[in-house]
Amino acid sequence: MYERRLGEKYEGSIGVHGSGLAKLIRADIKAAKAAGDLPADLDVSVRYESFSMGQAIRVSIGYRPDFWRECDGVSRWSEPDAEGNQVGTHCHDPKHGWDAGYRHEVLSDEGMRVRSLVETLHGAYNFDGSESQVDYFDVRYYGQVSLVDRESFEWAARNKIEDAAVKAILETMRPANWDALSAGKRSAWSQQNRGRAVRALRAQVAA
Repeated sequence: MYERRLGEKYEGSIGVHGSGLAKLIRADIKAAKAAGDLPADLDVSVRYESFSMGQAIRVSIGYRPDFWRECDGVSRWSEPDAEGNQVGTHCHDPKHGWDAGYRHEVLSDEGMRVRSLVETLHGAYNFDGSESQVDYFDVRYYGQVSLVDRESFEWAARNKIEDAAVKAILETMRPANWDALSAGKRSAWSQQNRGRAVRALRAQVAA
């Protein structure tokens, strides 16, 4: 076993298990908002999940325009030169690619600051005795901090609008005996006819 690196709040949380750890992280994020270290209206989701080989706590930070900037082809993870100028490397974004001329956004300085802070809060109750070179993993919980980008935000918004429209179409398609159906049969009918409603919606849009 390799030496474990302990989060700063690990020892004080011994005996806390499962979703209780996620609850502690939520409380720390709330405290950071109250202290002004995070925006008071920041949308943060902390989700706990368990599986056969362990558990995970995943933190998602909602989209905010000030957390992103248009990529200028330079990586901000590089160190500044002796005169304080940013010395970056060429952007090799795997999703879009600067070389392809596709304009895309990367985290702004504020976005990186918020992610770094929340990552610290996320890891405070963890331990890590992993050694990646030999594929050995030993953590209290897995998970990561992610920030929703503009593309994902707009995609979710479009899906929400489409779901509402499909639901409205389904309501017009309900059988005459709808009110007499049980909740289970209503759900089954909606699932079976959702495809028809989606096709109807697309036909309306194309018309």
